[in-house]
Amino acid sequence: MFRTRAAKLQKLVAAEVPSVKFEVNLEKPRKGFFEVRVQGAKKPVLSLGPMPRPFKPLRETDMDELAAKVVAALG
Repeated sequence: MFRTRAAKLQKLVAAEVPSVKFEVNLEKPRKGFFEVRVQGAKKPVLSLGPMPRPFKPLRETDMDELAAKVVAALG
């Protein structure tokens, strides 16, 4: 679920900003967390967790809306 959502977000943002570079889980991720950060920003664009299965907050997140927030944060 987490990788699928990250891939979808990457595709949506890359369609708007082709030069964007994505890095997924450079460090071991925290269990049950989904977090989107933009380099240079003080706060994450989205931080969900800790979430128990079935990860309802992540399932309810509108990825198109989230992609628009990421593009806006990229400036």
